[in-house]
Formats: sequence, structure tokens, C-alpha cells
Amino acid sequence: MTKLVIFCEVFLALLVYSEACLCPSQHPQTKFCNSEFVVQAKVFSRQTFNREGNVVYTVKILKDFKNDTRQYSKTQKIYTSASSCGSDFELNEEYIISGTINGQKWKTSKCSWNTKTSFLTKYQNTALNHGIYKNSCSCKAGYFLNEMKLNFNFTDKL
Repeated sequence: MTKLVIFCEVFLALLVYSEACLCPSQHPQTKFCNSEFVVQAKVFSRQTFNREGNVVYTVKILKDFKNDTRQYSKTQKIYTSASSCGSDFELNEEYIISGTINGQKWKTSKCSWNTKTSFLTKYQNTALNHGIYKNSCSCKAGYFLNEMKLNFNFTDKL
């Protein structure tokens, strides 16, 4: 019994002090629809601001998949946390980057849909470039791993 109590105390202490980032498992379409921006961008620089706990990436926007009318500079700063919940991008690589916009500040995190463009599946590439994700936000997309099978479940929003 004493060992169980000690184990529980250690486990809770690790849990409290952990910087682990917990993100819900979501289909890329759901992440797309929940984002205020989704762009294809090339990462040019990384700057860390220790005082604020932010990392700022300077990117060149190659394509905007979410908004056809928003006016912004094609060179954009994207903010993320310096903690374990922040996104990490390699310089001179192209990514699909998504997130929120607060005023003029674009923000992303590990919970957003951020992936190298070279890692996109053929369907994801088609869904982005032909507006399938953009035009399907009225549908809920989910996937469930069951006995190593990937099943898609599409239902209309109520």
C-alpha cells in the first residue's frame, strides 16, 4: 500500500511539473476549419524572445488556403511558444501552417495543423489546392484507429 501511495505522489508531481502539451486528436479538415489562417509558407528565420517566452518565425506566404480577401504582407511573422507546446519549423523548408490571428499577430502551436508540404498525403494536397477542406467546414470529419484500420466518419453539423 505504501508503494502505491508513493507511486501516486511521484506521478502527480511529475504531472504537475510537466510541460507536456495535450492536444486532441483531430482530422486535418477539423484543424483547417477551426483555424483563422491556413497557409503554405517557406520559413526564412527564427528569433527567440526569452522574456516573453515566444519564438517568432519569419515566413514567406506562398498560398493562402483559408482567405481570399484578407490583405497582409506576403512576408509574415508567425508567433509560437518557446515551451513544449510551441511549433518547431526548420529554416528554408515549406510548411502548411495554421493558427489564430489576434489583431495583427499570427499565432500557431503544436495543436494546430502544421506539417511540411512534402509530408502531405495526395488527398490532403488535393483537398487544400481544390478547396475541398475550405468548402467542407459544414461537415464534421473524424477518424478513429480501430485494430490498425483507419476509418473516416463524416457527419453533418447540427
